Amino acid sequence: MNMPLRRGPLATVMYLAALALPTFQAAQHWIKVSAEEAQGHLLRKVEPVYPPFAEAAGIEGVVQVNVVIYTDGHIHSLMGSTGPDALFKAAQDAVLKRTYRTFVKDGVPVNASTTIAVSFKLPLGKVRSYPAPTLSNDSFHEDEGEVVSSTAFSPAMKNWLAKDVEADMDRCSATNDASRAEIREKLRKATTIIKLPGKPGSHPIYIAEREYPCVCGGTGNCGINILEEQPRSVTAVVRENGWSYSLRWRKGAAYPDIFVAHNMSAAESEVSGYANLGGTWGQLFCGAIGEKVDIHQCP
Repeated sequence: MNMPLRRGPLATVMYLAALALPTFQAAQHWIKVSAEEAQGHLLRKVEPVYPPFAEAAGIEGVVQVNVVIYTDGHIHSLMGSTGPDALFKAAQDAVLKRTYRTFVKDGVPVNASTTIAVSFKLPLGKVRSYPAPTLSNDSFHEDEGEVVSSTAFSPAMKNWLAKDVEADMDRCSATNDASRAEIREKLRKATTIIKLPGKPGSHPIYIAEREYPCVCGGTGNCGINILEEQPRSVTAVVRENGWSYSLRWRKGAAYPDIFVAHNMSAAESEVSGYANLGGTWGQLFCGAIGEKVDIHQCP
């Protein structure tokens, strides 16, 4: 499963719908309405689909989605969400499918802003807790897994690498006097592919690290992708920036939990922990290491 770019612990994420806004809607007046008033105008409600990772992880909760209901009765843009990160997209997707009776003020149709609460509740007994491992700066090193020679890349891996290099080309070209061909070659050589240990029957999992100045910037957080290889394709299931990674095994797990550390300051690093639950990758752990150590299951 492709994952969106990591949001980290931030409680609010901006999310814009791909639908184009009709020009006449942008000119309408706006009013703010309560959730109860918006509910009274609701014509069509679509229930959210529980995300497989969140369901397998036992994550439940309420996502508050800030929206604008336009004069055509549809929601064309979302203006922020709060709640468990793993439930954001499912809540937003469901909300975008709602339709409403048009709001009117002084006899004129108007756009209405409101907040919609989308609840996710698991059946009794499905809420789970995953103890966080003990981590420190010493937990992160570069010898976990086997470096794969470029001569041993599969056609699918070569295809992924070529596309990923192109994705970094523009920002690197803007800060580099070398030709695009030279930058492309340097980005390829700066990428290390590491095959992680796995169990029989599981898909091969890799870490792709790219240490190149225009990718890493001044923070020292370089590109770290978690790749999953299937018979005909390689997919980045996690796209990250960090300074190192660490593996931890849970009993009965087909894949290791993968922790990525990101420089925040000289005294502290943020840590994001990813797991495969129910056949799907997602962020399971949050926290930090350094002067204060706090690794916990993400809310």
